[in-house]
Amino acid sequence: MVLSAINDKDNKDNKDNKDDKGRNLGLSSYALSLAYDSGPDDDFTGFALTGSYATSDNIRYKLSIYSLEHSFNSDLKIDGFAYSYHGGKGFMSQGFGFYGNFGFYLENWELGTFDSYFTGYELGGGIFYNWSDVSVDWNLLNFRSSWGEYEELAGVSVTALSISLGISTRF
Repeated sequence: MVLSAINDKDNKDNKDNKDDKGRNLGLSSYALSLAYDSGPDDDFTGFALTGSYATSDNIRYKLSIYSLEHSFNSDLKIDGFAYSYHGGKGFMSQGFGFYGNFGFYLENWELGTFDSYFTGYELGGGIFYNWSDVSVDWNLLNFRSSWGEYEELAGVSVTALSISLGISTRF
């Protein structure tokens, strides 16, 4: 009987300390840089609304809806979304975590009468820290491929990179 009572208390304590918060909603700063083989780079900055769902401590799905402006010509705007799969450690735990990600994006570029859609995939990784109710996520670097659409527009080879730093609520 004493062992049963100790076991019950131990199970309750472990359950109370367990953090199963696998959902996040937040806001991120977001940047996209297009580096060309020749000529100046194009840099865009803005914000993203983010939502994610972890199915376990090692798997998470994330959606980011972003809005960006060109660093020199604020009339050139990009609106888009990115959906990604994250494999890593610590999504449903408190403390530091890390991940690698693979996903797809769709974005619309607008400048005056110019209006064009770009799609592609991205591959990257990041680190994060989870507190009980808040998380900070730094998506260190995403390499993007546009299936030649950026290159077709620019007429030269393009390396596209995105990065974000965000804060979210966990529930």
